[in-house]
Amino acid sequence: MVKLKLHRDGQDAQCTWGSLFVDGAFFCRTLEPPPVRYRIPTGSYKVTGYYPSKKFKGFRPLVHVKDGHSGILIHEGNTAADTVGCIIVGRSYKDHRVADSRAALTELMCILNSVDEITIDVV
Repeated sequence: MVKLKLHRDGQDAQCTWGSLFVDGAFFCRTLEPPPVRYRIPTGSYKVTGYYPSKKFKGFRPLVHVKDGHSGILIHEGNTAADTVGCIIVGRSYKDHRVADSRAALTELMCILNSVDEITIDVV
C-alpha cells in the first residue's frame, strides 16, 4: 500500500500550489486550479494507478472523488491553465508554474505501478 498526501501550501487567484508526499516523505510540488475554479475538496480518496487517458495518450493515476467529481487525474503540465480540476506534479514551483513535470510523473508512476492499493489525503 502507498499513501499519498497532498498538502496545499498556498493559493491565489491564479492557482493552488502544494507538496506531494509519498508514505510520509516529500516527493514533489503540485499545482491545481485556484479555489474559485473547479478543485477537489479536502478529504481521503482511493487512487487507481493505471487509468487510460485519451487526452494524455497513456495511463495516469485516477483519484476517485466521492462527491460527483469525475476524471480527476494526477498528470503532467506547467500551469493551472493545463488542468480543469486535476493535480499537476513537478519537481519545483515558482511564479505559478511547476517545472520538470514529466520527470516527476514518470517517477511517481514507477512507485504507484508496484502496488495494488493507493490512497491520497488532500489537506
